[in-house]
Amino acid sequence: MGRDRGAALVLEQAALPETTTDEGRTALFAAYNVLQDAGHALGSLLAITPALLGARGLGDLEALRASFGLVALLALAPLPLYLGLSPAVEGPTALGGSGGPTAPKGPGDTGLP
Repeated sequence: MGRDRGAALVLEQAALPETTTDEGRTALFAAYNVLQDAGHALGSLLAITPALLGARGLGDLEALRASFGLVALLALAPLPLYLGLSPAVEGPTALGGSGGPTAPKGPGDTGLP
């Protein structure tokens, strides 16, 4: 995967398995990737927003400001979904369980159980 995905990708993909059953994991990842690619396509289409706003009579600076405002609002759109997640997405190691990696204790120690 390229560098076009952003830092949130790793965090989201680490949390996704904790939000579904083993049987539903593949479908969840498929839906996640389709929605992410659709979002990137929409973002590419929105690149024309400053030109469209300029054609409607806004000055260049005002069109850019409005476009950046739109981008900021769209970046906040997933916030309610993130806030709705339970602490269970942290996995068993974060909740005091065992089975996950631990901090390495010295040279040659991988930190794996």
